[in-house]
Amino acid sequence: MLFSSSSIVIKINEKNINALKNVSFEEDGKFYSLCYKKEIGYNIGEIHWAESFKYGKINIVSFVQINKYFFLFTSSVQNFIPFKKILNHIYKSDSDIEIYKLPIPVPSKKINDDYIKHIDIDKYFGLTVNLDADGYQSITKIYTNGLITYSILYNVENEKAIEILKIILKILEVYNENNDI
Repeated sequence: MLFSSSSIVIKINEKNINALKNVSFEEDGKFYSLCYKKEIGYNIGEIHWAESFKYGKINIVSFVQINKYFFLFTSSVQNFIPFKKILNHIYKSDSDIEIYKLPIPVPSKKINDDYIKHIDIDKYFGLTVNLDADGYQSITKIYTNGLITYSILYNVENEKAIEILKIILKILEVYNENNDI
């Protein structure tokens, strides 16, 4: 089961997806690690990083990968930085990796999806989306800085949680059509 009430979405260049692997390394006295497991239809994993591996706090962020998108289960947008550092280490280059977020100002758009009951738009703050996915009801907020909050994904089967995350991706894709992010 996934356990989360917030996330950020990271988008990577599709050509890099197959190179993803488990890795641990040290750089400038800091420790970084990625653990990765392939599942059917999605992949799961964790990133770890620490200022001092021996005596410091180890930060851990879980993620789910759906195609070229990674949902990092965190409330801190800055956790994108160690994730990008780890992926750049794996790919041996400064890869095309970005936070997938709403454009500013948020455009007025319509989305046809039975699970989306209502969307309120604040063109500088983001979206408030009322979802009803086969009994899972959620007020989901998608902020323009990349943060996403929703009713906690607890006691929700993984397949249902992945379905909800795919709805959020659909919303982001529609709002980013013909927009640069």
